[in-house]
Amino acid sequence: MITPVKTSTQGLALSAEDAQHLQQFERLLDRVRDRTRGVAERYQNGTYLAGRAGASKTYTVRQTLDALGQPFAYRNARMSAAGLWAFLEEHPEHTCVLDDIPALFEQKQALQILMAAMGGEIGQPRPVTYTIKDKHERKSFLFKGGIIAISNLPLRRDPLADAVANPGNTWLNADMVNRLSAVMP
Repeated sequence: MITPVKTSTQGLALSAEDAQHLQQFERLLDRVRDRTRGVAERYQNGTYLAGRAGASKTYTVRQTLDALGQPFAYRNARMSAAGLWAFLEEHPEHTCVLDDIPALFEQKQALQILMAAMGGEIGQPRPVTYTIKDKHERKSFLFKGGIIAISNLPLRRDPLADAVANPGNTWLNADMVNRLSAVMP
């Protein structure tokens, strides 16, 4: 059982409005914990968490994965499609956390790798293939892990991005951004 870290209000006099905002924020963090647990325990192949900077998305995901004792691998900053493929190949049975890598989701090749890694039956191995055109080289591996992507931006809306967001994956995007913005002015 994961024990959520509650924001301490001991000794603080909160207005009714502040208390309501705090409750809304805790409910959102519970959703983040639930989505994280769903991926880590392979009830879903992936999730995309988007919300305002500083809203505790990364901290909550990492805390939840630590509490579950599930193996996970974490990457942030910049990553190419080839770097994503290599990262997933190195950690084929882990929950892979991609944190604040917005440029990755702008690359068609990266989205296709994510589609392969998250497509197919939930909890079953999924083949991920990468072909290098100039070298006529094709690499492949089976990915059994999960993917948690964390961003301050909602996932863009186009056919390829929509394909990544298939029914086997959950996405807390624009709705969560709006809710976190309302709770954390």
